[in-house]
Amino acid sequence: MPNQPILVRYHGATKNFGPLAESKRVEVKPGDVLTFSLLPATRVQVPGSKLRITITSNQSHFNPPTIAHTLTQIGSEPLSIEVVTALPPGSTFYDCELLQSDPSLEPIAKVEGETGGEIVPDSGGS
Repeated sequence: MPNQPILVRYHGATKNFGPLAESKRVEVKPGDVLTFSLLPATRVQVPGSKLRITITSNQSHFNPPTIAHTLTQIGSEPLSIEVVTALPPGSTFYDCELLQSDPSLEPIAKVEGETGGEIVPDSGGS
């Protein structure tokens, strides 16, 4: 199960939020695990912050299609989503939400769809 790390950051001064450029588009195949993590600097800027990831298309190819830190987690734990079946051609998108320490409250920041992140079938080069 190859791991596909995706680092997510928030810059408080600019309110810029989302996956880092080098992990914004990932190639996957069945058995890969997408591992989403908040950068430590984000946790310093927004103490108690947590993350929620929602696959917004082709959800049946992922387990689970939505994952978030819980009340009992501190937000530094990686969140993992497994690719269970081959993706159809084209792009699959996901939303990223930066949550407050209580995930039931309104998100601090959110990026959706194409501005969130992109997952594509492995082209064979990775």
